[in-house]
Amino acid sequence: MTNVNQNTPSVTNFGVEFTPASLAIQNYDAMVEQTKAIAAKYANLMITERTLKAAKQSRADLRKFRMAIEDKRKEVRREYAKPYDDFKNKVDALTSIIDQAIAPIDEGVKGLEERQRQEREEAVRQEIKTITESRGLVPDDIQYDQHWE
Repeated sequence: MTNVNQNTPSVTNFGVEFTPASLAIQNYDAMVEQTKAIAAKYANLMITERTLKAAKQSRADLRKFRMAIEDKRKEVRREYAKPYDDFKNKVDALTSIIDQAIAPIDEGVKGLEERQRQEREEAVRQEIKTITESRGLVPDDIQYDQHWE
């Protein structure tokens, strides 16, 4: 049997090549100005029965503009996340190998601990039986407490 402490795993060879990415919106200042101008155009829009149709169209145009910005963000995020997703899949494969080794050990430890707990419970119950019978009592009259183990 191998002593677990003799072969302690090490991650010293687990190097990661990582170059922090940079994200920048080209012409951001111009986009801010354009966005402010569009928002200002609709800032004090009065909604009346006569302008309702135009207001709905304005709202639709603004939502379309906003959606275009959000869609671009989502597109960039998908591309930005690809290297991390690949890295994560590789790390998950490594940890899966370890998990496969852990599972039978974990099962064995839990099984042994449960058998030990049952043995302690049986010993306590036997002690209760001995004590109650010596005093003319019925063992079932004693409410069992797991803390006695």
